[in-house]
Amino acid sequence: MIKNELFSFLLFFTLGIVISCILDIFRTLRIIKKKNSIYVVAIQDIIFFSIVTIITIIGMIYTVK
Repeated sequence: MIKNELFSFLLFFTLGIVISCILDIFRTLRIIKKKNSIYVVAIQDIIFFSIVTIITIIGMIYTVK
């Protein structure tokens, strides 16, 4: 029981680190190109949301097993 909870905690802790690194990449891209149009920002947000959603769902699937 504790082993499963520890695995879940470590998995989601690691996923949090990965998601924060991805967020930093997108923030850096926005800073590098200072004049982003609204459409570019919207596309980047959709890509970020999609990546984070996929990572979170995969994490949930591995936690259930």
